[in-house]
This record gives sequence, C-alpha cells and structure tokens, in this order.
Amino acid sequence: LKALGTLAWQWVRPFSDCAKGMKACQTAISRAGGVEAVVQLLSSNDTRVRSEAAGVLCLMEMDCDNVMAVWRAGALEPLLNMLRERDAGQVYAADMLNMLASESEERQIAIAEAGAVELLVQLCVNRVSDDNDRVEYALGSLARTGGLEALVQLLSARNNEDKSFAALALSTLARSDDDTVDVDNQLAIVHAGAVMPLVNLLESTISAEAQAAAQALGALAINNHDNQEVIASAGAVEPMMRLLRSFDYGVATEAALALGELARNNKNNQTALVGSGAVEALSELLRTGYYEVKVAAAKALGSLESVGLEALVRSLRTGDTEEQIEAAKVLGSLAEDDNRDNMNSQQKHAIVHAGAVEPLVQLLSIEHDVGKTQAAKTLGNLACNNAVNQLAIVCAGSVQPLVKLLSSEIAEGKTVALDALSKLALDETKSNVMTVSVETVESLVQLSGSGNAEETNLAAVVLGHLAQNDDNRIVIARARASSSLPMLKSVV
Repeated sequence: LKALGTLAWQWVRPFSDCAKGMKACQTAISRAGGVEAVVQLLSSNDTRVRSEAAGVLCLMEMDCDNVMAVWRAGALEPLLNMLRERDAGQVYAADMLNMLASESEERQIAIAEAGAVELLVQLCVNRVSDDNDRVEYALGSLARTGGLEALVQLLSARNNEDKSFAALALSTLARSDDDTVDVDNQLAIVHAGAVMPLVNLLESTISAEAQAAAQALGALAINNHDNQEVIASAGAVEPMMRLLRSFDYGVATEAALALGELARNNKNNQTALVGSGAVEALSELLRTGYYEVKVAAAKALGSLESVGLEALVRSLRTGDTEEQIEAAKVLGSLAEDDNRDNMNSQQKHAIVHAGAVEPLVQLLSIEHDVGKTQAAKTLGNLACNNAVNQLAIVCAGSVQPLVKLLSSEIAEGKTVALDALSKLALDETKSNVMTVSVETVESLVQLSGSGNAEETNLAAVVLGHLAQNDDNRIVIARARASSSLPMLKSVV
C-alpha cells in the first residue's frame, strides 16, 4: 500500500514531466485492478491497513472511471465504518465520500441514506479530527440530501471553529467551481434556515467567525434580489456596518463586500445603507484602510449608485494615488458595456454627471503608469457608443494626454490609449468635435507599423474613425503629403 501510494502521488506541478509520469503510474494502477484491490483492504481487520488504503485512494486522481470503480467495488460501507469506528484514516474516508458524492445525485442519495450525514456531523461536533474543513466539504457535497441542514446546525455549535468552517462551507456552496453563482444552492441554503444564524455570527467577538459569516451572507446575496431582501430583513446591515470599523482588515473587507452585494441593483437596500451611514463609513475606508479594504470599499460604493458615485468621484479628486486608481477602476467597471444596454447607458451618464471626467483626465497626466492606464481605460468605457460622453471627454482635454500615452514604454498603456482614442473618434452621430494634429496622425501611423498586431489594428481603427470628420481628413491628407513615412503615404 505504501508503494502504491508513492506511485499514485499526484500533487505535482501540472504538465511537468513528473506530472506526466504520475499520470502514467495511476493509469497503470487502475488497469491492473489496483483500485478494486485497495477498496477490498478498506475492510481489513487492521486499522493501519484501512487507513493506508483510504489514503492511497485519496492520492489517486479521481476521474469518472476511478470514481465508478471505487463505487462498484463496494467502498461505501467500509468508508462509513471507518467514520463510525473513528479510525485514524477517517479524514481520508470523509475525502472519499466527498469525491463519490460529487456530480452524481444517485450516489448522493445512497450515501445520505446510508447514514453519512449524521456520522460527518458527529465528527465535527466531537472534534475528533483537526481537519474539520475536509469533513464539512463532504457535507457540502451532500447538500441536496441533508448536508445543508447539518451545516446550518453547525452554525450554532459550541465549538467556534465548527461555526467558522460551516459558514465558509456554505459560502463555497453558494458559488460554482468557476466562482460564479450557484442559484440553486443559494436558494437551498436560505431555505435551510442559514440566514439568521449567520447574522447572529456577525455579532461574534471572534474575528474568524464574523468574517466567515459576512463572506457567506455576501455569497448568498450575489445577483439574488430575494436573498438580498431576506438578509437585510434579518438585521444584517447594522452588524455589518460595525464590522467595517474592525481592526482586522479581513473582517472589514468581507463586511464591505457583503454590503456591496446587498445593495447591488436593490433600491430598498441602497436606501437603508445610505441612511445607516454606509457612504461615510466606506469613504473613510477608502482613505485609511489597507489595500484589500480599499478595493472592497470602492466596489461597495459602486453598488450604491448616485450617492456612491459621488463618493467615488470625491476620492478621484482628493484621494492619494492608490485611492484614485481604485475609484477609477470601479467606475470603469460600472461603465463597461454589457447586455443591459439601456441601464448601462444611464450608468455612464450618471458617472459623467457626477463629475468623474475632469479628475480622470487629470489622472492621465500623473507620473504613474498604472494610474494613467486605468484612467484611459475608464474614459474609453465611458465614451463607448455614447456621443454625449464623447463630447464631454474631448472637451475636458483628454486627447493630448492620451496621445502622449501612445509613446509609453508600457505595452498596456499604448493599447488602452489607442482603444480610448478609437472610441472618442467614432463619429456615428456626426457631432464629434475630436480633431487632431499632423503629429498625432504620424504617431498613429508609426504605431500601425510597430509590428505588434493589436497596436497595428487599433491604430488603423483610430485613423479610420478620425477620417469620418472633414477637418481630420484634411489633416490626414496634409500629413500624407508632407511625411517621409512610407506607410503614411499609403493611408486613405
């Protein structure tokens, strides 16, 4: 068993030669009937053998074929016996139950009906293992068959670590593997009664518990209006507001993120947060918090719409460079085009109306590459398909610093500046006032011959958009006539 475990060891760098060798060993073990043979040893009378056998199975890469081989070989009952008898390998047994339950409702039902949920909960409550998080992941895999209710019960357990682990497990379940939202699990967790014990945990004097509870409530609120209402009605806002003042930056970060999710596209919660002083508290974090807290506070302010936008613009005007960059980043994200065309257009107008353009143009001129790049990106998003904003941005003096950014040594700076200029120059309504000099045209043509495919294409797009304007066509013609650049002479 120890030799097989060494051969099956899979925790190596992906795609390395070593990883390929391990995969070949695991395949050889499976083809030789090793999986079934190891499963039989789960029923050994020797506890050391049982533990080693479960450990070998955990080291194997549990693809679909191996999972089915373990299941068909009858692993369920001996794994449960290891939990009942509190074997040294019980954590391995919990891991294997987690793997067997994944992506199969039929196996989940069979595992739950065999009594796995009760055994896993007992392990957590009795603190038999120091690896309770792995036990709770197994409970999470049995979410549809009693695992959720068990995790909710753990939120009120006597042991503090159990509460934290249960909250984190629920947070994980509310998200899919790709970190998007699992709507079914969000609703099931709320239906299982998790909200009130999570809100109670926000009041804990133990930082880990409060942080885990805020994280879980934030995950339940993501893009889910009903859950947002339930969480706010349960009294979550007031304790979250207090957590913003925590000296533990992890707690303050999760509280800010959770408040942002509660407010996102929810007028009732936005009103409640503004009334509770959220704008002032979040703005203070933007000025004084750790970097992670500042990022979370900026995102939360972005969810508060008009009053939040005003606070972000204030940070753009008066904050230090770090604050300005985070505020610009959030505003740029809010202005980014998505499938909500009308709503997004209103958001862009609201950002410009809040006074964001002038400080963004000023940010373009500072000696900070990240700041200039982010300002250009945000201005480009605000200008995209929006003639009114294009006019405001051009009139604010953005063209010259954007053109200057074309000579940046930072590749992203050039690309972002070109993208912003192309959006500003697009004259679909024939109302654009963006005009350029011969020097600007020459700079664009030089970039179109830079050898970088992205820069070449974007520079050509900018020139094409500029040529929609009569004045710019004259400038391009003059530049073409006077230039010694061969490429410029071929520009139409």
